[in-house]
Amino acid sequence: MKKATKSKTTRKVNQKKMEVGKIILSFVEHKLKNTNQVTNFQIADYVYKTMNVKISDVEIRKTISDFRNQNIVSLLLADSKGYFVAQNELEVKEWMSLHRKKIDSMKITLQNIERQLERRLLVAEYYGEKF
Repeated sequence: MKKATKSKTTRKVNQKKMEVGKIILSFVEHKLKNTNQVTNFQIADYVYKTMNVKISDVEIRKTISDFRNQNIVSLLLADSKGYFVAQNELEVKEWMSLHRKKIDSMKITLQNIERQLERRLLVAEYYGEKF
């Protein structure tokens, strides 16, 4: 019985996400045609006014990521001003360069945290402690 309830709840949540995604997509496409820029705040505000649903920045970013990864909106990029569709090759290459640098920085941080964890585990083992 609980399994069926869980499944119904999951379906309802997924259906709501799809509805929100469709609303976001229509709004983003509309805004991009008119101004070629849209912010998380504008998206959240529109979803709330349209569906009376509050959506977080994280949910918006995940939805935008889905649009990109599923090729729903081509060359949908973002900067400090919001989301936009690239108008030329230079914009795309600059965006790609910035993100490669971010990835490189994240790799370095990850490697350092891995080393720190190794050291911490060795110290804990040496002293017979649990970490």
